[in-house]
Amino acid sequence: MVPEMESLAKDMVEKCGGLPLAIVVLSGLLSHKKGLNEWQMVKDHLWKNIKEDKSIEISNILSLSYNDLSTALKQCFLYFGIFPEDQVVRADNIIWLWMAEGFIPRGEERMEDVAEGFLNELIRRSLVQVAKTFWERVPECRVHDLLRDLAIQKALEVNFFDIYDPRSHSISSLCIRHVIHSEGESYLSLDLSNLKLRSIMFFDPYFLKMSLKNFRSVFQHLYVLYFGMGVRCSVPDDIGSLYHLKFLSLRGMDDLPSSIGNLKNLQTLVVDTGGYTCQLPQKIADLINLRHLVARYDSKPLVHINKLTSLQVVDGICCDQWKDVDPVDLVNLRELRMNGISKSYSLNNISSLKNLSTLALFGCIEESFPDLEFVNCCEKLQTLWLSGRIEKLPHLFPNSITMIALWNSTLTEDPMPILGMLPNLRNLQLFSAYEGKEIMCSDNSFSQLEFLHLRDLEKLERWHLGTSAMPLIKGLDIYDCPNLKEIPERMKNVEQLNRNYMLCGTKNQATLFNKHIETWKDSLKPKSYYIAKGRLDSVNPNYSSVHKEVELAFTDNTIIQETEHAVSTHKFSDGFLSLEHADKLPNGSILDLICVLVSVNPLIQNANSKRREIVVTNQLMEHTTVTLWGDFVENDGAFLEKLQDNKPILALCDVKVSIYKGRFGISTIPVSSILINPMFQKANDLRAWIVCTSSKQQLKTYSIKMSHGIRLAKSATKK
Repeated sequence: MVPEMESLAKDMVEKCGGLPLAIVVLSGLLSHKKGLNEWQMVKDHLWKNIKEDKSIEISNILSLSYNDLSTALKQCFLYFGIFPEDQVVRADNIIWLWMAEGFIPRGEERMEDVAEGFLNELIRRSLVQVAKTFWERVPECRVHDLLRDLAIQKALEVNFFDIYDPRSHSISSLCIRHVIHSEGESYLSLDLSNLKLRSIMFFDPYFLKMSLKNFRSVFQHLYVLYFGMGVRCSVPDDIGSLYHLKFLSLRGMDDLPSSIGNLKNLQTLVVDTGGYTCQLPQKIADLINLRHLVARYDSKPLVHINKLTSLQVVDGICCDQWKDVDPVDLVNLRELRMNGISKSYSLNNISSLKNLSTLALFGCIEESFPDLEFVNCCEKLQTLWLSGRIEKLPHLFPNSITMIALWNSTLTEDPMPILGMLPNLRNLQLFSAYEGKEIMCSDNSFSQLEFLHLRDLEKLERWHLGTSAMPLIKGLDIYDCPNLKEIPERMKNVEQLNRNYMLCGTKNQATLFNKHIETWKDSLKPKSYYIAKGRLDSVNPNYSSVHKEVELAFTDNTIIQETEHAVSTHKFSDGFLSLEHADKLPNGSILDLICVLVSVNPLIQNANSKRREIVVTNQLMEHTTVTLWGDFVENDGAFLEKLQDNKPILALCDVKVSIYKGRFGISTIPVSSILINPMFQKANDLRAWIVCTSSKQQLKTYSIKMSHGIRLAKSATKK
C-alpha cells in the first residue's frame, strides 16, 4: 500500500465514528478496489454525504458497498433479508435457495461450488457474517441487523420480495416472493389466486396447517416453497401439482404423499421432522433432477434411488434403506450421511462412489461398525466422520483425506500409528475414540496435521511425541482427559483451543478440608481466581452438587490469586449450548442446553419404567425430543404441560445426549435440573425471538430441580 492510499484509508476510517460495522464494511469495499484512483473515488463519494459533525452516515457506506456488487451478488445479498432478524442461516440452505431461484449461472463448474464462492465473496466484503466455521467451510452465517434492513429496503425498491404485515393484513402484489414471519393462516386468507408467485417462505412456528382450497392456483408457479412449522402435520396430496418447484423444505411435517414424484424439476428436498423419522414414498426415485436429499427416513428401501443420477448430497438415510442400493450410477454424489449402521450390514457398495468427498456414518448404540476397508476405494474422499464402535481401524485410508473425526469408537489399539501415515491429514478429532492408556506419535508422522482434538479419552495417561512429528501443528484441543497429567513439551507452545485438559464443563466443585477452611473461607468471594498447586480427588457423589468425576481439593501449597480482569460469575450462562450446536456432540455427552418448549407428550409407562417426552426448538426451528425420567415425569411433566402454550424458554442443566438408531435426543439424569424462563443473555435472545413470533403477554420464571419439585424463582413480563 502506497503512503497516499494509507492516508486516504485513515481519513475514511476516522469519519466512521468508531462504528465497527462501518469500518469492516468499508474495509471490505476497499479491498476490492485497485489503486489510488479507485480509493479516491470511494472517498469522494462518501464526502458528498458527510454529516455536520464531519462523520459519515453508516447507511451511505452500506449502500455504497451494496451498489459495488454485481447483479448476481446483489440478488444473493438481498435474499438474506428474507430471514427473520438475528436468525442464523445454514450455508447449504442459502446456497440451494440461490440455485433454485436461478441466481447461479450454469457452466463447467458445479453450481454448488459457484454459489459457495458467491457466499464467500459476500463474507469477504463483510456484508455477511460468519456464525460458525467447520474445517475450511462456513456452515452457518448471518447478517447484521442494519444490513438486513438495507436488504429489505432495496428488495422493496425492485419488488424483489415483501414480508407479510399481519397488522395491516397486507403484502405487495407486485413482489414475486412472499415471506411470512407470523400469522401464516391469516396470510393464506388473502386473495392470492391472481398472483404469479415464484417463492413463498413461512417462518411461523405457530402455523398449524397448510391445507388450502385453491392450493394449485396459488402455488402452481412456485420455484421455492419453504415451510417452517411449529408442530407436526401432514403434507397435502396437491403438493404434487407444483410442477415448477425446485426447492421444497418441509419442517415439522409428517409423511410425504406419493404425488411428490411428479415434481420432475425439484433440485432440493429437505424434510425436518424434529428428530423423528419420516416416511418417503417410492416415487422419490422419479425426481430425476434431485440434487440434495436431506431427510431422516426409515421407510421401505428406496431400491431405485440409483436412478437419481444428479444427486450431490444424501443426508439422513438409514442403513436399512442403503444396504440393497447399487450406487454405481450415482456418479455425482459428493456427500453421504448415513444413520443406524449395524455390524450385520455390508457397506462395501459405498466403494462405488468414486467422487465422494464427505462421508459421515453413525452406528447403532452398543453395536460395532461392519468392516470399513471399503473406505480406501473412495479415492476423492476428504472428510471422514465415524460415530460408533470400531473393532479394528482399517490399515489403509485414501491419501486424499484431510479431516477425520472418530467419535465413540472405543478403540483398544492406539490409532495414531495408522492415522499418522496419512500424507494430507490436517485435522484429527478423537472423541471417546480410544480406551488405551497411551498414544504414540512416531517421528515423521502427521506431516501435515494442523489441528488435533482429544476429548473424553478417560483412560489416556501418556502421550509420546516424536521430535519430528506434527511439524505443522497450529491448534491443540484437549478436553475431559482427566488422567492425562502432562502434554509433550513442544505442544505447550501450540495454541490451546481448549486450555483446560484436566477439568471441563460449566461448573466444578472445590472442597476445603480442616485448617484450609479457616485459611480461605473468608477470603474467597464471588470473583474469578487462578488456582494453582491444588489436588484432584475423586468425587463422592453423596457430597457433590455438580456432575463431575473429580473435584479440586486445596493443600498446604495451594496458591489462589484473583484474576486481573473481572469475570462475572453470572457468565455461567455462556456454557449453555443451543440445539444446532448440541447435535454435534457425541452420544453420552453431558451438557447444559438452552431451548424453547414446543409441546409435552403424554406419560409413557411400562412394567419397568416411566418417561415423558417433550419437544423443544430453537431459532432455526429445528425440533428435538427431550426425554424426562424419574421424578421429572409426573408432577414436573404435568407442570410443563400447563406452560407449553406460552412457549417458555428452558435452560436444561446437566442433561445427556442420547442417540438411538441415528436419532439425536436429550435425556435427563438424576442430577439434571430445569430453569424455566431464566434471566440471562442467551435466554433473553430466545425470548426476544418469541416476542417477535407470538402475541403471548406473560412469562414466569421457575426452577425445576430433580426430586425437589417446583419452586417459583422470579417473574418477568415480556415487553
